[in-house]
Formats: sequence, structure tokens, C-alpha cells
Amino acid sequence: MRALTFVATVVLAIAAQSPRARACRCSGPDPGAEALDQADVAIVGEVIRVFETEFGPEGFVLRVERAFRGPPSEEVTIRMAVTSCAFREVEVGDEWLVFARRRDGALTTRKCTGTVRLRQAGGEHSRRAERWVRATARAAARRPR
Repeated sequence: MRALTFVATVVLAIAAQSPRARACRCSGPDPGAEALDQADVAIVGEVIRVFETEFGPEGFVLRVERAFRGPPSEEVTIRMAVTSCAFREVEVGDEWLVFARRRDGALTTRKCTGTVRLRQAGGEHSRRAERWVRATARAAARRPR
């Protein structure tokens, strides 16, 4: 019986460490009105620098192409928590629609904010990405801040 308990404990411990068990789960907003309402800054921009750690990217700098909310700026630094809800696939040249909140003086984002990659470096926009940008633009026009 003790052997069975030990085996069950080991199996549960391994399962808890699997990427699926630790995956980010959120019911965050889709890009558009709800995401915009929750953001201090909403922008479209191209990644020009990525801040890496041994655990993955912890932030990036965007060259702002379009601002829906927030102060006008040519470049914006975005920080991310190093958690399961952080983005692991940020690369220089990617284009992102970012919804960020100001925390402790820094702009932060994560997957559950509605932030999405619109285009990988060298790729084309998807129709879905274009819909998100249009939805955000419409929401911004109705919700000035």
C-alpha cells in the first residue's frame, strides 16, 4: 500500500510540473472595447528590442505605429511578469497590439490583457489580426480617455 501511495505521489508531482498543468488560464478580454477599457495604454508597434532572462523575455521595446490610448510616444517599453501568462515568443521585428497597465511606474502586459501578436517578423497580417485592430480603433473612437 505504501508503494502505491508513493507511486501516486510521484505521478501527481510530475503532472503538476508539465507545461499543460502550469499553462496560463485566463478569461481576459478579446482585443477591442473590453481590453481598451481595462488598459492605460493601447498601441500597435513593432518590436525593436527584447529584454531576455534565463526564463524567457521579460520585456520589450516597441516602435509605436499607432496609439489608441495613452500619451503619444515614438517608443514604449513594456514589461512582462515571468509567469505562465507571459509571452515566450516575442522577437525583434514582430508587430503587436498591446494593452498595458501602469504598475509601479512601468507599463506591464500579459496574455490575459488582450495583447496579441499581429505579425511575426517578416510575415503578413492575418485577417483575425486586422479585425482586432479595427475593433480596437472603433472602441477607441467611442471611448476617449
